[in-house]
Amino acid sequence: MGRYFTKTVKPTMLAAKMDSGAYSADDVLFDWFAFDVPKGTSMLKGVTALVRGNDGAAQFLPFDVLFAKSDADGTAPTSLGTEHATANGVGFYNNLLGMIRFAASDYGQKSLDTIGIANVAAAPPLGFALTGEPDSGTNVGYDKIYVGGLAGGAFNFASTVTVNETSFDAATQTEITVDTKDATLVLAPGDVIIAQDEAAIGTLVTVEATRLVLESANTAAIANNDEVYNQSPITLILSFEK
Repeated sequence: MGRYFTKTVKPTMLAAKMDSGAYSADDVLFDWFAFDVPKGTSMLKGVTALVRGNDGAAQFLPFDVLFAKSDADGTAPTSLGTEHATANGVGFYNNLLGMIRFAASDYGQKSLDTIGIANVAAAPPLGFALTGEPDSGTNVGYDKIYVGGLAGGAFNFASTVTVNETSFDAATQTEITVDTKDATLVLAPGDVIIAQDEAAIGTLVTVEATRLVLESANTAAIANNDEVYNQSPITLILSFEK
């Protein structure tokens, strides 16, 4: 032990589900999302969560993060359930490795207007071990771990940032004009954005109140008045000791 590292994980969520309004307590926030860690056992020491607001208004709500390993053949655990609905999935029981619970009181800085930041130490006091299936990682020397999220309150990631220009085909624009909501309150450079119908738009490099600039031309066709969503409104920064 003694070598520390962090892993930033951005689970993806469905825009159509976020667009449907507030989640209920115990709903699936995000289903299993994979990330790689160096091969072997790592001690999870703590987790920082960055939680985007509801259309730019910060929300400080509890939620659970579950950790799991792949099946022995490297396939993902079976689903936790349908996003924005109860976690009624089955069959993943032997994949579970542990969990972290974020309480409302873990959001230490509640004076931020647009985003919540929470920190928790992994329990027991020295953390807990995560071990993936051997050689399950995407690259040689890594194993795969999964995270899933369950709501503990009425999270709402609905967006009113809206495309404000004539509809355009795929691969035609790197700049998009938006209106209705100041985009800087909702989006940030590096966000991967999608429309409310799941149409892929691209990765942001610049965010202004009424103008979005993409790394490359839009992936899918986009219509006027499409609402724009960040596909990963919750970021997890995991702290490990190896």
